[in-house]
Amino acid sequence: MRYLGVFFLIILVGCGAIDPKTQPTYFSGTIVNPTSNYVTLHREEALIDTAYLDQNGRFSMRLEGLEEGLYHFDHPPEYNYVYLQKGDSIHIRINTVSFDESLVFSGRGSELNNFILEMFLTNERESYSIEKNYVLDPEPFHQLIETIRADKLTMLSDLQREVTLSERAVSMVAANIDYNLYVHKEKYPFFHENSPQVKDFPAAFFDYRKNIERNNRDLSHFKPYFQFMKFHLGNMAYEACTDQCGIIPTPEKPLHFNLHKLNIIDSLVEDRLLKDQLMRQLALQYWVKSQDTEARIT
Repeated sequence: MRYLGVFFLIILVGCGAIDPKTQPTYFSGTIVNPTSNYVTLHREEALIDTAYLDQNGRFSMRLEGLEEGLYHFDHPPEYNYVYLQKGDSIHIRINTVSFDESLVFSGRGSELNNFILEMFLTNERESYSIEKNYVLDPEPFHQLIETIRADKLTMLSDLQREVTLSERAVSMVAANIDYNLYVHKEKYPFFHENSPQVKDFPAAFFDYRKNIERNNRDLSHFKPYFQFMKFHLGNMAYEACTDQCGIIPTPEKPLHFNLHKLNIIDSLVEDRLLKDQLMRQLALQYWVKSQDTEARIT
C-alpha cells in the first residue's frame, strides 16, 4: 500500500496535478576532493542552510518556503552561484581541483543554472581579449561590445524557447550579460588616451547608462554587477570632480577624489546593502593605497 501511494504521487506530479512551486526546494551535490567538510547556502549576507558531507562527499538540503532568486553556495575556500526557485531539485557535482570548470548542474532547474555557469566561464575567457581591444577607437569598440551582447541575448532567447523561465530569472540573466560587458565600456575611457571625458565619445557609447539599475537588490551580491557599479560610480565621480572643481583627479590627491565618490554613492544608491558594500570597499581601497604611499615615502 505504501508503494502504491508513492506511485500515485508520481503520477500526479507527472500529470501536472501537483504544482512544483508548492513543493520544497532541494539542493544537493557531490564534492570530489573536498577541501572542507561542509557546504553553506547564502542569500545576500544571510546564511540559509549548512549541510555536512558524508563519507562519499555528498550533501543535501531541503528548503521550505524558499524565495526565488540568486544564491551562492560556499565550500571553503571556493564559492559559486545557484539560481533557486520553489520546487527546484538541483544537484551539483564539483571537483575542487578545478572548482568552476568542473561544476555541473542536474535536475529540475539545472538548465538555467548551466546557462548562467556557461556565461560566467565565457566571460572569464573573453574578458582578456576584450581588454586587448581597448586600443580601438570608440566607435569600433562600441560595435564590438554590442555585437557580443546581441549574440548572448540570442542565446538567452534560444534557452527561453527550450525551458520555461520566470520573468525574474530572465531579468537576472540579461543583467548578467549586460553588466559583464558594460563594465568594459566603463573601463575603456581610462585606457583611451588617459581621458574619461564623456564628450569625447559618440553619444550612443554610453546609452546603456539610461537603463542602469543602481538599486537592484537581487544583484547586490552578484560579482559582475558589483564590479560594474564600482567602475561606473568611479567614472561619475571623476566627471563630477572635473565639472565642479575644474581639475582632473590625480593619484596624488586620493582623498579629494574619494570624497566625490562617497557623495556619488550616497546620492545615487538607495539600497542600504549595496550602499554599505560600496562604501566599505571604497574605504578599504583608500586605506590600502594610503599604506602603500606611506611605505614608499619611508
